Amino acid sequence: MRNKEKIISEVRKVHSDECPIVAFFKIDGNEDFLKWIEESVS
Repeated sequence: MRNKEKIISEVRKVHSDECPIVAFFKIDGNEDFLKWIEESVS
């Protein structure tokens, strides 16, 4: 994941908890669904 460390850093800056939960999950599914996700978040 190309922005993982950047995301974690930003969450730590704005979150009030000493150790905020930042979780990443691999998404798997049919090719049309995965393509739709990729296009939606780009």
